[in-house]
Amino acid sequence: GARRATPGLPMAEAEPRRRARGLLASYYGGSDGADASASGDPLDDVNIDASNFNATKYVSSLLQYKSLEELVGQGNSMVSEIKSLDSDMQMLVYENYSKFISATDTIQQMKERVDGMAGSMRALEDNFTYVSRASDNVSTSFSARRGELERLNAVKRNLTKLQFLLDLPARLQRCVAAGEYSLAVRCHVRAARLMSRLGTVSAFHGIRGECELIMGRLSSTLAARLEEESVGPDELGVLTGLLLQLGSSEDALLQKYLARRRRAIAEAISGFAPDSGDGDDEDKP
Repeated sequence: GARRATPGLPMAEAEPRRRARGLLASYYGGSDGADASASGDPLDDVNIDASNFNATKYVSSLLQYKSLEELVGQGNSMVSEIKSLDSDMQMLVYENYSKFISATDTIQQMKERVDGMAGSMRALEDNFTYVSRASDNVSTSFSARRGELERLNAVKRNLTKLQFLLDLPARLQRCVAAGEYSLAVRCHVRAARLMSRLGTVSAFHGIRGECELIMGRLSSTLAARLEEESVGPDELGVLTGLLLQLGSSEDALLQKYLARRRRAIAEAISGFAPDSGDGDDEDKP
């Protein structure tokens, strides 16, 4: 702990400086000041570091217990301590002033940057305002024409469907000639839905009759192929499905399909007939 200064003991050269630093640190909130304050006895009123220090009693004690030479040495020690304290105070003031100047410069730089950013933010705000007005103008312009665009789009879809119906007979002929029966049936089913919506429009009677003629011939071709014995299981299923989509009798097709499958299974089982027992005869003596 710190040594307590008493009238009967002369102070060393390092003691005043240490105590001065402790007092300054105590004033500015440092840890050394707390230690220095704690080292003094608050009940000792002749302790120069105590809070209840009595200067008159302290001087009386020095005059009573010290010689002239000791008093001169004590005075010189206190003068040196005061100078050291002044030096430390000047150093603290200089350091704090330097920090204050540095903080002032930093604040000025921040202010300049903020001022520059303020101009950029105003320009950005103006740009956003311009973009917002342009967007509003575009929305207003399109909203006035949105109904017309939707109407034209609906007309385009109807024209595409009509073109599909007009091209349907030629398309069906190409599919049948290429053997693409599944594609031909899909096109016919789609066209049948479109024609049902058109009702009895006379302009499409010829197209409807031509398509029915083509698909009738295709249905006969598929039915003839279904009767052939060389038709495999996979092709049998495809042919049955296409004929169902073309309007053939579901019961008749189901009976024919099941009969063909039973016959194919029976033929497959007959191929695995049991052995005649020749192997057992070879084992007999």
